[in-house]
Amino acid sequence: MATRIKLTQGRVDGFSCPAGKDQDFLRDSEMPGLALRATAAGHKGYVYEGKLDGKTIRVTIGDPEALNLTEARDKAAEIRVMIRAGRDPRIVKAEVTAADVAKRQKARQLQEPAITAWQAYMKARANKWGAASLSVHEALCSPGGKQKSRGRKTGEGDTTLPGALHGLLQMPLSKIDSDAVEQWLVQQRHRPGVARAAFVRLRAFLNWCAGRPAYREHVIPGACTKQDVKDEVPPANAKQDALERQHLKSWFEQVRKLENPVQVAYLQTVLLTGARREEIAALKWADIDFRWHRMDIADKVDGRRIIPLTPYVAALLLDLKRLNDTPPNVRQLTRLKSKGRDWEPSEWVFSSPTAASGRIQEPRAAHDRVLTLAGLPHVSIHGLRRSFGSLSQWFDIPAGIIPQIQGHKPSATAEKHYRVRPIDLLQMWHAKYERWILEQAGIEQPTEQAQKPKAVTAA
Repeated sequence: MATRIKLTQGRVDGFSCPAGKDQDFLRDSEMPGLALRATAAGHKGYVYEGKLDGKTIRVTIGDPEALNLTEARDKAAEIRVMIRAGRDPRIVKAEVTAADVAKRQKARQLQEPAITAWQAYMKARANKWGAASLSVHEALCSPGGKQKSRGRKTGEGDTTLPGALHGLLQMPLSKIDSDAVEQWLVQQRHRPGVARAAFVRLRAFLNWCAGRPAYREHVIPGACTKQDVKDEVPPANAKQDALERQHLKSWFEQVRKLENPVQVAYLQTVLLTGARREEIAALKWADIDFRWHRMDIADKVDGRRIIPLTPYVAALLLDLKRLNDTPPNVRQLTRLKSKGRDWEPSEWVFSSPTAASGRIQEPRAAHDRVLTLAGLPHVSIHGLRRSFGSLSQWFDIPAGIIPQIQGHKPSATAEKHYRVRPIDLLQMWHAKYERWILEQAGIEQPTEQAQKPKAVTAA
């Protein structure tokens, strides 16, 4: 049987592991089970030894430098009570530690800015969103301060502003209540369109958090549903900017006078296809099929869609292709080689040598000049897409043709399940519609020869 003696502070301080042993114990006679353990490496610690389910277990109590004898005996007494009750003190300790960790983690989450959850939200939803939607969510939480690469409006600085939700998302989730949202909306009154779009996405984010165990306890579900908040949300005002029939002649005249052939072709292509501005800007030559008269363009809803390549647009793009495929003169080639670069045609249909992406980025300035010179009211680039749809009301065209070309999702059951329009049917009606638009603008139809690729020779 192990020898027990009454532990004193002097005995604790003077105890060490004898030479030739890995460890040794000094057991206390005052508190059965309590012992001081010393190792050959010079470490010492209080431990408790007892029997649980017929097996001896040893539990570490603490360092003698951190605990005095009275505290060590008190802890040993607690462990003894656990063992007598049939509880394993090691498991109890692990449970306490886990609960403590969870408590500290919860406390950290309570103080953590909501932007951390926003980042998790974007990551979780990325496979559900298109690139454009993801970009919008990233912009809403952006801190700003980046150098602008596109055109800027009058009075704007050279760096980007913080996203509409950036300030609000610096608050903990538990602090984003109806009062905080209402106050944020008041601060956004100067830009109602941005505020409404940001509010819709904030509401979706908070709903997502309410359904996730990691955030459920921190989010306030009614933050966006109180009546005071709803009253502050700007109404949804549908934009109405679009070219009218009587505007077409002046608009085409001024567009065709622009010096940059890429801008000339781009603006006309947006109007005559009804596609979104980025769908046209991102076109590559590999997406154009001049033989079968079709274009494979990016679609923000379905990923990709095929639309007709109409005669006039085909002629515009062929002119651009001839320019794109024409090698520069000897002087320009020499300059490129001096920079260690070789010439090759651009992969982009609407290329831009000065843009970092290599393609057209911001056509607004050129279009604004067109509108000013033509004496027309403001029409955005997206307004040209709207014009394609609204002008079709003048033309007798079957329902569903224009929405399908534009990439609008079918709304009726018949459209979803019982209307399958082949591309050649779309091509027939699209070409007729294009011809009508050009007639209103007083533009002569392109000949078949103008729609065929030609060989290009070096300059």
